[in-house]
Amino acid sequence: MAGTTTRSRPRPTLRTRPASRSCTRAMRTPPRGCCSPASAIATRASSSTETERERAERGKGGAVRRCLFFEPKILYRSSVCDVPTGDYMLPLGEAEVLSPGEHITCVAWGAQVHTMARACERAAAEGVSCEVIDLQTIAPWDMHTIRDSVQKTGRLLVTHEAPLTAGFGAEVAAAIQDACFDHLEAPIARVCGADTPFPLAFEKLYLPDELKIYDAIMRTVQY
Repeated sequence: MAGTTTRSRPRPTLRTRPASRSCTRAMRTPPRGCCSPASAIATRASSSTETERERAERGKGGAVRRCLFFEPKILYRSSVCDVPTGDYMLPLGEAEVLSPGEHITCVAWGAQVHTMARACERAAAEGVSCEVIDLQTIAPWDMHTIRDSVQKTGRLLVTHEAPLTAGFGAEVAAAIQDACFDHLEAPIARVCGADTPFPLAFEKLYLPDELKIYDAIMRTVQY
């Protein structure tokens, strides 16, 4: 209508009470020891996943075992052997007798097994029958197989690349000395690395090679 003005009604507004400083601070930064909702959900999900995985590994009342496999690079090109084409499992704490013998028991693990086997072949040419045992695992380790072998041969040689002092061969020697004292015909021989830092320039002098093991076999048999 001419000469008249219309007034628009103001829109209603929603008034909110401003949050206090303490509430605002609490919303911005979570308390100490807490995490954000997203990370909390992720943590719960990962923990539940780990629980399900552990239950699957345990099976029916079994125990979860963590395994570490050490692969010496020297085996990539120097060792050749047949392996299964499908999936297979290696039992823990079970040694393998690679070749039976009558005069001395020779024990090693890892890359040192092949070095020890060559030394035993050299000793076999001299008429010494060596029982070659691959310990395979050291935690747990198969004392029973080594004990039965030493009770038959009366002699034991342990070799590994680690230094002589505090090496695992000392544990093997101590356990067999305690279990087979009446059967031993010679002191237990240990052929190990030197008690020095590993010298890259003198690696051949440091490592217990085939000749060192062969000499120890002959000394032990001729004791």
